[in-house]
Amino acid sequence: MRQITATFIGKDGSCGYRYWASYKLLIDVSLNGNIRISCIDHSQVCEYSNIIAFLNNWSNIISE
Repeated sequence: MRQITATFIGKDGSCGYRYWASYKLLIDVSLNGNIRISCIDHSQVCEYSNIIAFLNNWSNIISE
């Protein structure tokens, strides 16, 4: 698991995230190969089927 900081640019409220808000996230690959992200406190979790889908929803990604 890796920790990143990223800005959500997807649809406001999707997976509980707010448009243009920055989050500290944990990023990992799930058992089925999807990219799984969650807030540090695990309150919001979202899975993406591939890296392109992830990048379409997140910006300003910084590795911690």
